[in-house]
Amino acid sequence: MRRLDIQREDLPGPLPGPAALLRLRGFINPATNAVLDRAMDELAREGVAFVVLDMQRIDYINSLAISSLVHYTDQLAEKGGALLLTHVSPDVKNAIEVLGLGSVVRMEESTKGALGYIRQLPPPQPGPVRARKKKTRFDVPKGARAHEGQAVLAVVAGEPEWLGLLRSRLDATGAALHVINDAEAAPEPLARANPDVIVLEDGLEGSGRFLLWVKAQKEKSLVSVIRVVADAKDVESPARFKIWEDGYVVEPVDADELWSLVDAEMVRVPKDRQKFHHILHMTFDTSDENYGLALSLAKNVIDQAGFRDDMAVSMFMAFQEAVDNAYRHAHRKDDKKQVDVVFQVDAYRLIMAVEDQGKGFEFEKYLDWARTEKASDRIRLGREGRLTGGLGIRMLVQRCDEVTYAEGGKKIRLVKRIAPPAERVIVRAAGIEGLPAPESRP
Repeated sequence: MRRLDIQREDLPGPLPGPAALLRLRGFINPATNAVLDRAMDELAREGVAFVVLDMQRIDYINSLAISSLVHYTDQLAEKGGALLLTHVSPDVKNAIEVLGLGSVVRMEESTKGALGYIRQLPPPQPGPVRARKKKTRFDVPKGARAHEGQAVLAVVAGEPEWLGLLRSRLDATGAALHVINDAEAAPEPLARANPDVIVLEDGLEGSGRFLLWVKAQKEKSLVSVIRVVADAKDVESPARFKIWEDGYVVEPVDADELWSLVDAEMVRVPKDRQKFHHILHMTFDTSDENYGLALSLAKNVIDQAGFRDDMAVSMFMAFQEAVDNAYRHAHRKDDKKQVDVVFQVDAYRLIMAVEDQGKGFEFEKYLDWARTEKASDRIRLGREGRLTGGLGIRMLVQRCDEVTYAEGGKKIRLVKRIAPPAERVIVRAAGIEGLPAPESRP
């Protein structure tokens, strides 16, 4: 599921100073960013000056993590060291370059290339690298990026100390701050302000429903939501149903950390709006209530994607089949295990990624059968006891333009092309007023 595993290895010498390789696997997102922070701070305390992050098995990185990579780069450079990323996927590389940081965070194609770069560097300064230290100042830095005409909506209780500091920083960069103290009434101010970023206080009544409302809607889903949480465990611990935020900060709020995240998101979001129409990320167990909510949200996304009515029905059935396979086969009907889903919609295609917590399976043979054999033959062989399963995968192959598996069969990616604009039928956006509220943390 959405976790980050880190395997540390020493790099072969000779090198100009202490070096380490961290092989990363999973997702660098709000729930896992702290894992990478701890690993990097440990290396700093040990005096490791050169760090190579192998990103080959990283599928996703958010702006909070990219901000951390810049921090690590600066931290190591202070002592004459360096941070290098290797095997960076096109999606992750694009996320870094969209923020204009391609020249700041060094990327190499392979570990061999990273070693070659490190070997030509001079020895670092002696002594341990300074570990991450929280800042308390909130001054406007020289050369701050302008955000003229942009806006941030803060949905908070009262007037927290960090709010005034955020307002001064936004004023200095030409952006507006709108504040509301009622999450239930936030949709109307959101429509008026049209913000790129929402800072949402987690303890405010109705904050969970407001987050769901934002991410369920086509264009509003691209607004970055940054949660202010009392404890990082509120993000890292699995909830029975979760709509994912784009970033988070922990109370007491570090003003510089919050600004770094808001600033980066105000750069990213306008560029995402040029590329995507809808993004929704949810994680849920398959209890009846949460399964029903997930289906309602999925139907809502698909209905807004721009498909013909019959194609929208077909893609909803494909999604339901993928989730049912996770529940029935991967989880063996254990409704405590969770399913992770990401929807991405752009002008030309719908992408649905479904990941389970099972053991995986030999998906190659089922895909091969689905593309070469008749369903009727498969059913007859199944009745004779010579073959079992595979009809669901065949249905997915028939309905979708692309069906790919990863993580040993635990993750499936479904892609369906949307008709070009001239051929599209206007589809009414599904209302979400009838959606049940997400189930609270157990």
